[in-house]
Amino acid sequence: MIKIGGWMSKPVISAKPDDSVISAVKKMARHDIGCLVIQEGSKKIHGILTERDVLKKAVASQKDASKLKIKDIMTKNVKTVDINSSVLYLMHLMKKGGFRDTPITKDGKVVGVITSQDIIRMLAV
Repeated sequence: MIKIGGWMSKPVISAKPDDSVISAVKKMARHDIGCLVIQEGSKKIHGILTERDVLKKAVASQKDASKLKIKDIMTKNVKTVDINSSVLYLMHLMKKGGFRDTPITKDGKVVGVITSQDIIRMLAV
């Protein structure tokens, strides 16, 4: 069984719900990543902000991104997966839920993120 711990992207890049969408996009660009885990402190996840969220909920809907806060467009009710879970379980969860980015937890704390790109990289080895 392949476990996800060795394949996740880390460190976790996060932002706060009240941060601006513009600052979030700049942070994603600076770190060359496609999502941010939205949390305050090191435990509770409020959501995740993905490139798709920005495109669909801000750009395509022609909202003024300079006035939006992350909490206005982030995906809420994020599924997380424990670091000791199998890749097959993660892939099943991602397919069933229709999402591409999953925060990885250890003892309830976010320790990484697995993206669909990480899974492709893993399977291509």
